Amino acid sequence: MGIVDVLFINVSEETLLLILTLLFLGKMEYLDFTIKENYIKILAAVVLTTIFSVLLHNYTGKNGFMIVVRILSFVFIYVLVYRENFFKIFKSFIIALFVFILGEFFGTLIMEGTTGISQQMLDNEYAGSVTYILLIIPRRILQILAVTVLYKKASDNGLHNNSI
Repeated sequence: MGIVDVLFINVSEETLLLILTLLFLGKMEYLDFTIKENYIKILAAVVLTTIFSVLLHNYTGKNGFMIVVRILSFVFIYVLVYRENFFKIFKSFIIALFVFILGEFFGTLIMEGTTGISQQMLDNEYAGSVTYILLIIPRRILQILAVTVLYKKASDNGLHNNSI
């Protein structure tokens, strides 16, 4: 996994997962970017989860046990950075992960339907290339739009400090 992959794929994934987790946690104030401390917390959480993600991916593969370890490491990092209840963050993270995976699924269907390139072909033949990153961008745009809609909906409904 090269640095370009880490910057364009891992960092964007970890950022989306964090923002979704915070939205489902009901902690809109952590997404108030007029507060400098929020930038620092988001940056710390994203950097730490990206490091753990890359290390776990490079050294352990993707077996079931390591997926659980990865989930728990992300939750512990979020608890460490945001000083929130473990079980609330865990619940919010699992829902965020589900929404993220749903976005990946629909993004894959759209990509395959429009380009004829399957996820398997993308992973095997284009991995580590600029083409891979260019093919992932539409999926990230859809995910960012979904997060924006969720954020707007949560803001309009006054979901500050109300966890799910």
